[in-house]
Amino acid sequence: MITLPNECISEIFAHLPVDINYRKYLFSCLLVNRQWCRNAVPILWKEILQSNIKPSLLKIYLSSLNEEEQTLLIPFQISLPTIKKPLFDYASYTTLIKISYLRNGIIEWLRYSNYHPTNENSAIIQAISHSLISMFIRTSKNLKEMFIPDDNELNMFPSAVSFVNYKPGLSQLVKLECRLYAHDYFNISITLEFIKALSMICTNLREIYFSFKSSNPSDELITSCSNIIKAQKKLRGLHINQALGNTGKLIVALDQKPFLKYLKFIKVDFSTISSFDIKALSRCKNLELLEFIHCKGITLDHCTSLSNNSLDNLKELKLLSECFESSIVNSLVEMWGSTLERLYLDQIKTYELSNTLINRCSNLKYLHVYIKDEYEFLLPFLSQSSLQHFTMTTYHTDNFSYNLGQNLPITLKCLELKKCSLTSESFDKLLKNCNHLVKLEKLAIGNDQPKLEHYISLREFIKSRESLKEIIFHYKTFFIDVSMEEKIKGIIKEITNRGVVCSYFGYEDKSDDY
Repeated sequence: MITLPNECISEIFAHLPVDINYRKYLFSCLLVNRQWCRNAVPILWKEILQSNIKPSLLKIYLSSLNEEEQTLLIPFQISLPTIKKPLFDYASYTTLIKISYLRNGIIEWLRYSNYHPTNENSAIIQAISHSLISMFIRTSKNLKEMFIPDDNELNMFPSAVSFVNYKPGLSQLVKLECRLYAHDYFNISITLEFIKALSMICTNLREIYFSFKSSNPSDELITSCSNIIKAQKKLRGLHINQALGNTGKLIVALDQKPFLKYLKFIKVDFSTISSFDIKALSRCKNLELLEFIHCKGITLDHCTSLSNNSLDNLKELKLLSECFESSIVNSLVEMWGSTLERLYLDQIKTYELSNTLINRCSNLKYLHVYIKDEYEFLLPFLSQSSLQHFTMTTYHTDNFSYNLGQNLPITLKCLELKKCSLTSESFDKLLKNCNHLVKLEKLAIGNDQPKLEHYISLREFIKSRESLKEIIFHYKTFFIDVSMEEKIKGIIKEITNRGVVCSYFGYEDKSDDY
């Protein structure tokens, strides 16, 4: 029998479908032969810290501590597990560290071993965490991702001095997520030490996520974070969240980042960023996705500065902030609209913006709008567009359903109306005015209590709609009239027999559901 080379087996294992049985499949491969075992083990152990680690697995890691790492635990009189030397250096396969899951695993192991820490940040937990993280950084050949959900958890991290010289150590990280929420001087000093160390070690990050809890983060912290951004050779994505002050340096750090593909701002206050500094954003020439969610402080002067350089590769733009004036939204859409394929807006309140959409967004394929009652400004664009996917989130659709159907473009393949409750009469009007949508493949309607009449209208609509493949009801509290249940089931069966999938999905009623 011809034996497949390791490279082939490794690729096959790496591309097994990731579902509920994924690990079960890989475990069964361990028992086939030595070659299969050697290829399955690295995959099984690479993301152990993706979830809470079991005491039995932590025991294996603790047995791998070297003498220096064990020394940290001597003051606590911890009896380290003594097990036969493992066949594999399991820690070396670690690709991801999530501090919170490691901490939870340590607490569970301590309880399992009859130690009883007084709280989740006790000295014994920190000491074990310091030893284990030092060991992961020392042994791992392919550490790629690190998640720190709260910088108060950085006290679980060893001093930067202890790992800064490990090779490859953290130098191969490609994804870093830090939530910088320090509340006292001690944690701030730990945070600064850690961030400064990363700016010297990590130069290959592809994705960075910074979230700042403080309304005015210290200049030293912002400088250290901006140095991390500057140090990256091929940064592809940056998320900045809750930066409410003193953030201009983060924007300037983006200057001339040729590999940057996406940039996301969430709850960022741009009022502290000068018109000169914001120019750095427009020099990210290969940017494909740009998001502003719940942001504030962008002015027309900012827009003027941004217009000095075009973003010719921008394909997706999200402008979801009630703090943006209509003139700002219009200016940004006019500036970047010509290349856009996907656009998210939470307002179309003026004919000026409607005309800008018509004149500047001819390549738009996907539009998602959040509308209160300014429907008349949306219709002119819809009727002249070539949209393939239109999603509208609104609570007031009954009075709009007639005009909406008439103005939808013939190119439409997907129509989604979220968080709206249509009466059976309005629903019927909408569908009858959508008869021209010969390419429609997916219809999603928000309706908490669809009645028999809704299903009858759907059945009639589908009879002349061979393209339709899927119908979705979005609901908050789903209800079917029991007296009509059998008739409704009969109609659903007729619909599914035509090859149309009928689905129901609940949602939470959140006003900021972006």
